[in-house]
Amino acid sequence: MLERPHAPAHVQTGLIRIFHINHEPEPIKHVENIEKYNEEEGLALSLEEIEYLHKIERKWSSADRFRDFRIRSNQFGTLSA
Repeated sequence: MLERPHAPAHVQTGLIRIFHINHEPEPIKHVENIEKYNEEEGLALSLEEIEYLHKIERKWSSADRFRDFRIRSNQFGTLSA
């Protein structure tokens, strides 16, 4: 029978830590003009990618308006939960 070589303790316990990043993420940036931001930051987004971002931007905006409407309506008791 072949024996496996002894593995280090962190491998035996499954606690493999390949990367440790000690860095706080930057705050979320709100981008008003995707095309301008793409150019300034050198993102190289394609026209299709920019169109997709505009499409989901409109969906999120609609969802936000609906959520805000429900919140305001619930505050005044005009919409049941």
